[in-house]
Amino acid sequence: MKKYLILIASVTLLITGISCDKYLDTMPDNRLELDSDEKITRLLVSGYASHLFVLTTETMSDNVDDRGDLATSYALLQDEMYEWKDIKEIGNESPMRVWETYYLSIATANQALAEIEKLGNPERLNPQRGEALMIRAFHHFYLVNVFAKHYSTANGATDRVLQL
Repeated sequence: MKKYLILIASVTLLITGISCDKYLDTMPDNRLELDSDEKITRLLVSGYASHLFVLTTETMSDNVDDRGDLATSYALLQDEMYEWKDIKEIGNESPMRVWETYYLSIATANQALAEIEKLGNPERLNPQRGEALMIRAFHHFYLVNVFAKHYSTANGATDRVLQL
Protein backbone atom coordinates (compact mmCIF):
# COMPACT_ATOMS: atom_id res chain seq x y z
CA MET A 1 0.00 0.00 0.00
CA LYS A 2 2.85 2.34 0.83
CA LYS A 3 4.41 1.74 -2.59
CA TYR A 4 1.20 2.80 -4.34
CA LEU A 5 0.94 6.04 -2.35
CA ILE A 6 4.57 6.92 -3.13
CA LEU A 7 4.01 6.09 -6.82
CA ILE A 8 0.82 8.20 -7.04
CA ALA A 9 2.45 11.13 -5.24
CA SER A 10 5.53 11.06 -7.48
CA VAL A 11 3.47 10.81 -10.71
CA THR A 12 1.27 13.71 -9.57
CA LEU A 13 4.30 15.78 -8.70
CA LEU A 14 5.91 14.96 -12.04
CA ILE A 15 2.79 15.87 -14.06
CA THR A 16 2.06 19.13 -12.24
CA GLY A 17 5.70 20.19 -12.29
CA ILE A 18 6.30 19.99 -16.04
CA SER A 19 2.96 20.04 -17.87
CA CYS A 20 2.03 23.74 -17.72
CA ASP A 21 5.44 25.34 -18.04
CA LYS A 22 5.21 26.63 -21.64
CA TYR A 23 1.51 27.45 -21.37
CA LEU A 24 1.98 29.65 -18.32
CA ASP A 25 5.04 31.40 -19.75
CA THR A 26 3.06 33.02 -22.58
CA MET A 27 1.24 36.25 -21.82
CA PRO A 28 -2.43 36.16 -22.92
CA ASP A 29 -3.45 38.69 -25.55
CA ASN A 30 -7.16 39.39 -25.34
CA ARG A 31 -7.18 42.47 -27.53
CA LEU A 32 -9.87 42.61 -30.16
CA GLU A 33 -8.72 43.33 -33.67
CA LEU A 34 -11.52 44.93 -35.65
CA ASP A 35 -10.66 43.52 -39.05
CA SER A 36 -14.09 42.39 -40.21
CA ASP A 37 -17.61 43.74 -40.55
CA GLU A 38 -18.92 41.30 -37.96
CA LYS A 39 -16.39 42.37 -35.32
CA ILE A 40 -17.27 46.05 -35.82
CA THR A 41 -20.97 45.19 -35.47
CA ARG A 42 -20.26 43.25 -32.27
CA LEU A 43 -18.31 46.20 -30.87
CA LEU A 44 -21.25 48.53 -31.48
CA VAL A 45 -23.51 46.29 -29.40
CA SER A 46 -21.46 47.32 -26.36
CA GLY A 47 -21.71 51.00 -27.31
CA TYR A 48 -24.87 51.72 -25.35
CA ALA A 49 -24.67 53.02 -21.78
CA SER A 50 -25.54 50.59 -19.03
CA HIS A 51 -26.20 53.24 -16.36
CA LEU A 52 -29.03 55.73 -16.43
CA PHE A 53 -29.21 59.38 -15.48
CA VAL A 54 -32.82 59.19 -14.20
CA LEU A 55 -31.98 59.04 -10.48
CA THR A 56 -29.69 62.04 -10.80
CA THR A 57 -32.09 64.21 -12.77
CA GLU A 58 -35.20 63.30 -10.80
CA THR A 59 -33.55 63.76 -7.40
CA MET A 60 -32.08 67.13 -8.37
CA SER A 61 -35.32 68.46 -9.83
CA ASP A 62 -38.41 69.93 -8.23
CA ASN A 63 -40.17 66.64 -8.80
CA VAL A 64 -39.19 65.50 -5.30
CA ASP A 65 -40.97 66.17 -2.03
CA ASP A 66 -39.28 66.78 1.31
CA ARG A 67 -41.45 65.11 3.91
CA GLY A 68 -39.15 65.81 6.80
CA ASP A 69 -38.73 62.92 9.19
CA LEU A 70 -41.70 60.99 7.82
CA ALA A 71 -39.74 59.63 4.86
CA THR A 72 -35.99 59.49 4.67
CA SER A 73 -33.90 58.20 1.82
CA TYR A 74 -31.91 55.04 2.26
CA ALA A 75 -28.84 56.34 0.50
CA LEU A 76 -26.50 59.20 1.26
CA LEU A 77 -26.19 59.67 -2.50
CA GLN A 78 -29.85 60.64 -2.76
CA ASP A 79 -29.53 63.10 0.11
CA GLU A 80 -26.45 64.71 -1.47
CA MET A 81 -28.18 65.09 -4.82
CA TYR A 82 -31.43 66.36 -3.32
CA GLU A 83 -29.61 69.03 -1.30
CA TRP A 84 -27.27 69.95 -4.21
CA LYS A 85 -24.20 69.13 -2.14
CA ASP A 86 -20.86 68.03 -3.55
CA ILE A 87 -21.45 64.37 -4.32
CA LYS A 88 -19.01 62.06 -2.60
CA GLU A 89 -20.97 58.83 -2.75
CA ILE A 90 -20.55 56.59 -5.76
CA GLY A 91 -23.28 54.20 -6.81
CA ASN A 92 -24.63 52.64 -9.97
CA GLU A 93 -26.54 55.77 -10.93
CA SER A 94 -24.30 58.39 -9.36
CA PRO A 95 -23.31 61.32 -11.59
CA MET A 96 -19.71 60.06 -11.75
CA ARG A 97 -20.82 56.62 -12.97
CA VAL A 98 -23.17 58.17 -15.54
CA TRP A 99 -20.35 60.44 -16.78
CA GLU A 100 -17.88 57.56 -17.11
CA THR A 101 -20.36 55.18 -18.75
CA TYR A 102 -21.54 57.72 -21.32
CA TYR A 103 -17.99 58.67 -22.26
CA LEU A 104 -17.10 54.98 -22.56
CA SER A 105 -19.97 54.63 -25.03
CA ILE A 106 -18.65 57.61 -26.99
CA ALA A 107 -15.16 56.06 -27.02
CA THR A 108 -16.61 52.79 -28.31
CA ALA A 109 -18.37 54.62 -31.15
CA ASN A 110 -15.19 56.54 -31.97
CA GLN A 111 -13.20 53.30 -32.12
CA ALA A 112 -15.72 51.74 -34.49
CA LEU A 113 -15.62 54.86 -36.70
CA ALA A 114 -11.83 54.81 -36.75
CA GLU A 115 -11.77 51.16 -37.79
CA ILE A 116 -14.35 51.76 -40.51
CA GLU A 117 -12.19 54.60 -41.80
CA LYS A 118 -9.12 52.31 -41.76
CA LEU A 119 -11.03 49.89 -43.98
CA GLY A 120 -11.63 52.74 -46.47
CA ASN A 121 -15.25 53.63 -45.56
CA PRO A 122 -16.83 50.92 -47.74
CA GLU A 123 -20.53 51.25 -48.52
CA ARG A 124 -21.27 47.88 -46.96
CA LEU A 125 -20.36 49.41 -43.54
CA ASN A 126 -22.78 52.35 -43.87
CA PRO A 127 -25.24 50.82 -41.34
CA GLN A 128 -22.44 50.36 -38.77
CA ARG A 129 -21.13 53.86 -39.45
CA GLY A 130 -24.62 55.30 -38.99
CA GLU A 131 -25.11 53.43 -35.73
CA ALA A 132 -21.74 54.59 -34.41
CA LEU A 133 -22.60 58.21 -35.27
CA MET A 134 -25.99 57.83 -33.59
CA ILE A 135 -24.45 56.30 -30.44
CA ARG A 136 -21.95 59.15 -30.20
CA ALA A 137 -24.55 61.87 -30.79
CA PHE A 138 -27.06 60.30 -28.38
CA HIS A 139 -24.59 60.11 -25.51
CA HIS A 140 -23.20 63.59 -26.15
CA PHE A 141 -26.76 64.91 -26.11
CA TYR A 142 -27.48 63.40 -22.72
CA LEU A 143 -24.14 64.46 -21.26
CA VAL A 144 -24.87 68.05 -22.26
CA ASN A 145 -28.39 67.92 -20.87
CA VAL A 146 -27.31 66.47 -17.54
CA PHE A 147 -23.95 68.13 -16.90
CA ALA A 148 -23.68 71.35 -18.91
CA LYS A 149 -24.78 74.72 -17.66
CA HIS A 150 -28.29 75.49 -18.83
CA TYR A 151 -29.53 78.81 -20.07
CA SER A 152 -28.26 81.62 -17.94
CA THR A 153 -30.59 83.80 -15.91
CA ALA A 154 -30.15 87.52 -15.32
CA ASN A 155 -27.99 86.70 -12.31
CA GLY A 156 -25.52 84.00 -13.35
CA ALA A 157 -24.51 83.41 -9.71
CA THR A 158 -27.79 81.62 -9.05
CA ASP A 159 -27.33 79.09 -11.85
CA ARG A 160 -26.82 75.58 -10.63
CA VAL A 161 -24.42 73.25 -12.39
CA LEU A 162 -23.82 69.67 -11.37
CA GLN A 163 -20.22 69.30 -10.23
CA LEU A 164 -18.49 65.93 -10.26
